[in-house]
Amino acid sequence: MQRSYGVILVSDVTHITVLVADDHPLVRETVRTLLAEMGITVIGEAVDGIEANELAAELHPRVAILDVAMPRMGGLEAAKRIRRTEPETRLIMLSVYDEPQCIARAEQAGACAYVVKRRLATDLVPAVHAACAA
Repeated sequence: MQRSYGVILVSDVTHITVLVADDHPLVRETVRTLLAEMGITVIGEAVDGIEANELAAELHPRVAILDVAMPRMGGLEAAKRIRRTEPETRLIMLSVYDEPQCIARAEQAGACAYVVKRRLATDLVPAVHAACAA
Protein backbone atom coordinates (compact mmCIF):
# COMPACT_ATOMS: atom_id res chain seq x y z
CA MET A 1 0.00 0.00 0.00
CA GLN A 2 1.39 3.38 -0.96
CA ARG A 3 1.39 6.05 1.70
CA SER A 4 2.25 9.69 1.57
CA TYR A 5 2.72 11.40 4.93
CA GLY A 6 0.36 8.97 6.62
CA VAL A 7 -2.45 9.46 4.13
CA ILE A 8 -3.81 6.50 2.20
CA LEU A 9 -4.02 7.43 -1.46
CA VAL A 10 -7.45 7.15 -3.07
CA SER A 11 -6.09 4.74 -5.66
CA ASP A 12 -5.33 2.29 -2.82
CA VAL A 13 -8.94 1.92 -1.74
CA THR A 14 -10.43 -1.42 -2.78
CA HIS A 15 -13.68 -1.12 -4.70
CA ILE A 16 -16.65 -1.69 -2.40
CA THR A 17 -19.68 -3.64 -3.61
CA VAL A 18 -22.94 -3.53 -1.67
CA LEU A 19 -26.21 -5.41 -1.51
CA VAL A 20 -29.14 -3.36 -0.17
CA ALA A 21 -32.26 -4.99 1.30
CA ASP A 22 -35.22 -2.86 2.33
CA ASP A 23 -38.91 -3.21 1.52
CA HIS A 24 -39.27 0.53 0.88
CA PRO A 25 -38.17 1.65 -2.62
CA LEU A 26 -37.40 5.18 -1.42
CA VAL A 27 -34.97 3.88 1.22
CA ARG A 28 -33.21 1.68 -1.35
CA GLU A 29 -32.96 4.64 -3.72
CA THR A 30 -31.58 6.91 -0.98
CA VAL A 31 -28.99 4.33 0.03
CA ARG A 32 -27.97 3.76 -3.60
CA THR A 33 -27.60 7.52 -4.18
CA LEU A 34 -25.60 8.15 -1.00
CA LEU A 35 -23.22 5.31 -1.80
CA ALA A 36 -22.85 6.21 -5.48
CA GLU A 37 -21.81 9.74 -4.52
CA MET A 38 -18.83 8.18 -2.73
CA GLY A 39 -17.95 5.73 -5.51
CA ILE A 40 -19.49 2.70 -3.79
CA THR A 41 -21.41 0.37 -6.11
CA VAL A 42 -24.75 -1.20 -5.24
CA ILE A 43 -24.68 -4.52 -7.11
CA GLY A 44 -28.05 -5.82 -5.93
CA GLU A 45 -31.30 -4.78 -4.29
CA ALA A 46 -33.74 -6.96 -2.38
CA VAL A 47 -37.20 -6.32 -0.95
CA ASP A 48 -36.97 -8.92 1.83
CA GLY A 49 -34.58 -11.22 3.65
CA ILE A 50 -35.23 -14.21 1.42
CA GLU A 51 -34.27 -12.28 -1.70
CA ALA A 52 -31.28 -10.79 0.15
CA ASN A 53 -29.99 -14.29 0.94
CA GLU A 54 -30.38 -15.39 -2.67
CA LEU A 55 -28.61 -12.30 -4.01
CA ALA A 56 -25.80 -12.53 -1.46
CA ALA A 57 -25.08 -16.11 -2.54
CA GLU A 58 -25.14 -15.11 -6.21
CA LEU A 59 -23.31 -11.76 -6.06
CA HIS A 60 -20.91 -12.13 -3.09
CA PRO A 61 -21.07 -8.47 -2.00
CA ARG A 62 -18.41 -7.03 0.24
CA VAL A 63 -21.16 -5.41 2.35
CA ALA A 64 -24.85 -6.22 2.85
CA ILE A 65 -27.07 -3.47 4.22
CA LEU A 66 -30.23 -5.01 5.67
CA ASP A 67 -33.38 -3.42 7.07
CA VAL A 68 -34.28 -5.01 10.39
CA ALA A 69 -38.01 -5.16 9.59
CA MET A 70 -38.94 -6.62 6.20
CA PRO A 71 -41.76 -8.93 5.05
CA ARG A 72 -41.30 -12.71 4.67
CA MET A 73 -37.90 -12.64 6.42
CA GLY A 74 -36.52 -9.77 8.44
CA GLY A 75 -32.99 -8.48 8.37
CA LEU A 76 -31.88 -10.16 11.58
CA GLU A 77 -32.66 -13.65 10.30
CA ALA A 78 -31.24 -12.74 6.88
CA ALA A 79 -28.03 -11.55 8.57
CA LYS A 80 -27.62 -14.85 10.40
CA ARG A 81 -28.07 -16.81 7.18
CA ILE A 82 -25.79 -14.59 5.11
CA ARG A 83 -23.16 -14.85 7.84
CA ARG A 84 -23.23 -18.65 7.48
CA THR A 85 -23.14 -18.77 3.67
CA GLU A 86 -21.05 -15.65 2.95
CA PRO A 87 -18.74 -15.21 5.95
CA GLU A 88 -16.65 -12.55 4.17
CA THR A 89 -19.64 -10.27 3.64
CA ARG A 90 -19.80 -7.50 6.23
CA LEU A 91 -23.30 -6.85 7.59
CA ILE A 92 -24.86 -3.46 8.37
CA MET A 93 -28.35 -3.22 9.84
CA LEU A 94 -30.79 -0.37 9.13
CA SER A 95 -33.66 0.48 11.42
CA VAL A 96 -35.98 3.24 12.54
CA TYR A 97 -35.30 2.14 16.14
CA ASP A 98 -32.23 3.08 18.15
CA GLU A 99 -32.96 1.27 21.42
CA PRO A 100 -30.01 -0.62 22.96
CA GLN A 101 -31.84 -3.98 22.80
CA CYS A 102 -32.34 -3.57 19.02
CA ILE A 103 -28.67 -2.81 18.54
CA ALA A 104 -27.71 -5.80 20.71
CA ARG A 105 -29.90 -8.14 18.62
CA ALA A 106 -28.24 -6.86 15.45
CA GLU A 107 -24.82 -7.50 16.92
CA GLN A 108 -25.87 -11.02 17.95
CA ALA A 109 -27.02 -11.64 14.37
CA GLY A 110 -23.53 -10.80 13.11
CA ALA A 111 -23.84 -7.14 12.17
CA CYS A 112 -20.74 -5.00 12.48
CA ALA A 113 -22.70 -1.72 12.26
CA TYR A 114 -26.18 -0.39 12.96
CA VAL A 115 -27.52 2.72 11.23
CA VAL A 116 -30.70 4.50 12.26
CA LYS A 117 -32.63 5.54 9.16
CA ARG A 118 -33.10 9.14 10.20
CA ARG A 119 -29.29 9.46 10.17
CA LEU A 120 -28.66 7.74 6.83
CA ALA A 121 -27.19 10.86 5.23
CA THR A 122 -24.51 11.26 7.89
CA ASP A 123 -23.89 7.74 9.18
CA LEU A 124 -24.23 5.30 6.28
CA VAL A 125 -21.07 5.92 4.27
CA PRO A 126 -18.81 6.02 7.35
CA ALA A 127 -20.43 2.76 8.51
CA VAL A 128 -19.68 1.09 5.16
CA HIS A 129 -16.06 2.24 5.26
CA ALA A 130 -15.67 1.10 8.88
CA ALA A 131 -17.22 -2.28 8.05
CA CYS A 132 -14.74 -2.79 5.23
CA ALA A 133 -11.80 -1.76 7.41
CA ALA A 134 -12.74 -4.16 10.22
